[in-house]
Amino acid sequence: MTPKLRPSVGVACARAPDMVTPAIALHQAGPNRWVPELVQDSIQQLTEQHLNALVITGSEGVTYQAAMPPEIYGVRPASRQIASHVGSAALVGALADGLFAAHEAVEAYSNGTASAKRALRHVGLEAGSGGLAAGAGLLAVTGLVVVTGGIAPATAAAVGTVAATLSKSGLRRLLAKVF
Repeated sequence: MTPKLRPSVGVACARAPDMVTPAIALHQAGPNRWVPELVQDSIQQLTEQHLNALVITGSEGVTYQAAMPPEIYGVRPASRQIASHVGSAALVGALADGLFAAHEAVEAYSNGTASAKRALRHVGLEAGSGGLAAGAGLLAVTGLVVVTGGIAPATAAAVGTVAATLSKSGLRRLLAKVF
């Protein structure tokens, strides 16, 4: 049972643009006061410049214009929406990765290449790391938007994908050592 790219990464990529509007509301409530505008703009430009190479649609220099103005949100509703998105993405990521791992585990157990204990361990590790990776991808997007004040949806998707991929890889290694 070799590690492969999992659906949890796709979950983070798909849900990342949804995080931008509530994160902008959080940005307006606080970090724009203590992070200099030059630093915010530099982070935003570097992120979009380097990550748009990974995204086919390329949206250089385009900042996200929220469908619902961030001013409508307060800090508490924005935080609730972010928590809701992260929680649901983590659940979907865990279920999706767990289902893929269960298929691999059944196949490996049927072929005799894995014991029942190893197959169950594989499913648990993949489901756990998938859920955490999907949530981490969305939290990375949220953090970036809170600091910079906004990024293009394509860049948000790229940030979510990269963060989820790196998280999945690191969590898989960490959980394999612990369990």
